[in-house]
Amino acid sequence: MQRPRSAQQLSDAPDGLPPIEEWWPYLTIGSRHTVLRDPTRPLEYRVVAEVQRATGRRVDVPANLSEHDLTFLAEIGPAA
Repeated sequence: MQRPRSAQQLSDAPDGLPPIEEWWPYLTIGSRHTVLRDPTRPLEYRVVAEVQRATGRRVDVPANLSEHDLTFLAEIGPAA
């Protein structure tokens, strides 16, 4: 796995939410719980900030999980 990037290394071009496999391993436990509490809601700003740090990409807000992301969460189960 790649290491999370610093804020200075973020791309200036906003993107959609990267695939969950790229950022989920780097989320804090608190952010994971926030996502799991209601995965159909737009991601909170602090979660988006963690995604940006982990991937080095800017993410437009509001950011929502894709169907693929929701399937990923269902497959990894509640221990995520």
